[in-house]
Amino acid sequence: MENCSKYRWSVALAIAAMGILPGYASTLSASTNPVFLSQQQQPPRFIQPPRFVEAVATHNNSNATTSTYYFTIRVPEGAGASLRQIQLEQLEGVEFVRLRQGKHVAFLGTRSERGEEIPIASVKRDRDRRIFTVVLDRPVLTGSHVTIGLRPVRNPDTGGVYLYRVGVSPSEESPWQVIGVARLHFYDRGNNDGVELDL
Repeated sequence: MENCSKYRWSVALAIAAMGILPGYASTLSASTNPVFLSQQQQPPRFIQPPRFVEAVATHNNSNATTSTYYFTIRVPEGAGASLRQIQLEQLEGVEFVRLRQGKHVAFLGTRSERGEEIPIASVKRDRDRRIFTVVLDRPVLTGSHVTIGLRPVRNPDTGGVYLYRVGVSPSEESPWQVIGVARLHFYDRGNNDGVELDL
C-alpha cells in the first residue's frame, strides 16, 4: 500500500512538472519562456532591406562652398522594420570632406518631390575610417522614400570620382546592412563639365 502511494505521488509530481496539474506547477508563460525572451531581446533588423536610389551633389566643381550632397533611399513595404540610421563609408576619393555643423537636412520623399522634414538627431564624422553616420530623430516607416542632405564646408580640392558605401540600420543596436554604392563626381575648376543644380 505504501509503495502504491509513493508511486501515485511520483506520477503526480511528474505530471505537475509538465504543467498538466496547475496545483503542483504552473505552465511556462510567454513572458518567462527563455526562447520567447531571447527573441524579444533581439534588436530589429530588415527582412527586405531598403533600396539605395540616387546620390547627387548640387554643385560639383572643386572647392565649391554652397554644395549639398543628397542621398535618397527607399524603405519598401516588406522591410519588416523602420529606418533610423544611415552610414556612408568613403571607398574612393582623395579627400575626406569636412561637414558644416548643424546645416544638414532630412525629409520624406525625393529631391523633386520633397515631403515632410525629419529632424536629425546627430551626424558623426569618423575621420580615421572615413565614415559619416546619420541618426534620424524619428524612424522612417515602411513604404516611404527618405532623402538626407549633407552640407560640406566645401567640395574636395581635387576633382574625380568619390564612392560611398551606403549602409542602413533600424536602430543603434541593430546590425548594418549594405544596400549600394553612391557615386559623386567632382570637376577641377576651369573644367566646363561642372554642373550646378537648381533646387
